[in-house]
Amino acid sequence: MLTMFPYPSGNGLHVGHAYNYAVMDSYCRWKNFKGIETFQPFGYDAFGLPAENYAIKHNRDPREITYENIDNFRNQMDRMTTNYEELVTTSDPSYYKWSQWLFTKMVEHDMTYKKNAPVNFCPSCDTALANAQVIEDKCERCSTKVEQRDMNQ
Repeated sequence: MLTMFPYPSGNGLHVGHAYNYAVMDSYCRWKNFKGIETFQPFGYDAFGLPAENYAIKHNRDPREITYENIDNFRNQMDRMTTNYEELVTTSDPSYYKWSQWLFTKMVEHDMTYKKNAPVNFCPSCDTALANAQVIEDKCERCSTKVEQRDMNQ
């Protein structure tokens, strides 16, 4: 039973995390009591803009503050006494080497291409956004008006 991996871009889990993980953990425990073995992988989605912005906001090294946040998340998950099995942190080289390997294989088999295409761009976050991250022409993170830009992709 795979649940979303939290972004360690805050100094702790919030009640939404707790609700999400507690419900799935309860479901898995019920399955286990019925004799159905479950596997609950867990990790931290530590690469990307949320973690980077959190580090910038606190004027800290992104790697340092991210791993401090992960330690705090671990302590909170331990106090929840869940049965999740922590397996990955996406910013760890032992994890991302595989996504790089997979991409290399896709290039080797002509399964990739590069072109200019329009994107939703947040000038404040300095990044492209998915359509789902744009709400009423504004960035969902910072409420800055989103621009359309052609970018190499």
